[in-house]
Amino acid sequence: SFSIAENIALGFSEAGLTFPEHKIKEKIFDLSQKYSLQVDPNTKIWQLSVGEQQRVEILRALSRNARILILDEPTSVLTPQEVEDLFETLRSIVKEGRSIIFITHKLDEALTVSDRVTVLKDGKVVRTLHTSRTTKTELAKMMVGRDVLFHLKKRSVLEGKIILAIKDLYARNDKGLPAVKGVSLELHENEILGIAGVAGNGQRELVEVITGLRKAD
Repeated sequence: SFSIAENIALGFSEAGLTFPEHKIKEKIFDLSQKYSLQVDPNTKIWQLSVGEQQRVEILRALSRNARILILDEPTSVLTPQEVEDLFETLRSIVKEGRSIIFITHKLDEALTVSDRVTVLKDGKVVRTLHTSRTTKTELAKMMVGRDVLFHLKKRSVLEGKIILAIKDLYARNDKGLPAVKGVSLELHENEILGIAGVAGNGQRELVEVITGLRKAD
């Protein structure tokens, strides 16, 4: 039930910092503008998307003047546009002299955002390289200990009869907010149907409706 301002203010008193509410909101506004982390300080945390909640966590760290940020798989629940926005924010933070440890298993992201990359395997450092001097193929080989194929040939599948059909499906999440919005799909015999998307974009609600654990609108 906390607002963004109240959430960020948590812990200030333990650190010996006290600010009136309007000062906290001013600080949040200034930081959000500076680092392109637009948020409304009065918005309740539960009303935010996962990506917006992540912005609040970064703002909280910056409001305490953190010099080192450790981000563990920060893009795993973000949309592609949110990932790009996050990278721009990280570049702005680094330009100020702060440092970031960016933990990821996504090699393209490691190559895009980092200056140096360290590969860990079985809890040990395999090697640390300048990002500009390595490749996705080299990093993958160090991670798994063998050559990795990034392109596989898929066999053709003859579609069988339709065994599941969904048309214009709507459903809400546990907060009563729209989660599945007009989804239509068909599943045939002899096929695997993949549903792509970052966590929190309606996949769980869709599966629960299909299996009878959640009512459709």
